[in-house]
Parts: sequence; structure tokens; C-alpha cells
Amino acid sequence: MGQARFVEARVDPLPRAATLLVWATAVLGLVAAGIALLFPDVYRDGDWGKSQFLGQDAATVVIAIPLLLGAWWRSREGQLAPRFVLAGALMYFAYSYVLYAEAAAFNELYLVYLFTASASFFGLIATLAGVAPDPVVLNPAL
Repeated sequence: MGQARFVEARVDPLPRAATLLVWATAVLGLVAAGIALLFPDVYRDGDWGKSQFLGQDAATVVIAIPLLLGAWWRSREGQLAPRFVLAGALMYFAYSYVLYAEAAAFNELYLVYLFTASASFFGLIATLAGVAPDPVVLNPAL
């Protein structure tokens, strides 16, 4: 049995489009969560749904946006781990705001939800486009 070998990944610099989409996601997420936290009656759902959405808005402001921007800052250095953290944060925004657009009762923030979900989804694609494994064929018998 040979020793485990890992494929090295080549990480290109973060594309400008990814940077713009990350910032659009952060700003739109802050707008949507901030408005909802300031005006909780924007949610027309029952008490259970309203409390769930407000809790997620608070987590978005306190945890997700700082994580997104911190991962963006670190991923500019061309390292692999921060790039995957950035991709995970963008996936959180894509999932969350698709959920808001589809599960929450229709409200004034619907278009903000759609734009945030779209920006984060395309930002995810742009972020991962620069990550590619080096073309190395591993032979486990070595």
C-alpha cells in the first residue's frame, strides 16, 4: 500500500465579475435583512414563519455577511481554502434567498430576494471557475 497522494489545485486570481457579484450579494443581503429586521411586518407569514425568517435575517447580518466579505478578502490571495469558504457563503445566500422568494408570502422585498439569489448564484459560478485541479493522473500503486 502506498501513501495517499493529493491532487494539487491551481487557483487563478479571483475574477472581477466574482468580486462585483460578491459585493452585490452582500449589499442586497444587507438591504433585505436590514429592512426586515427594522420593519418585521414585511413578513405576512404566521408567527412561526415570521420568527424563522427574522432569525435567519439576524444570522445573515451577524454571521453570513461578515463571513462572505472575509472569505472574499482572503480569497484574493489565490489560496484554495478561502475560495471554498467563499463558495460556501455564496451558496448560503443563493439557498436562503431562493427560499425567501419561494416560501415567504409575497412582499415588497420579492425582487430584492430574486436579485440576491441571482447575484450569489452567478458569483458562485464565477468564484469556482478559476479553480481547476492540475492535470495529474494519480496511480495508487505508487
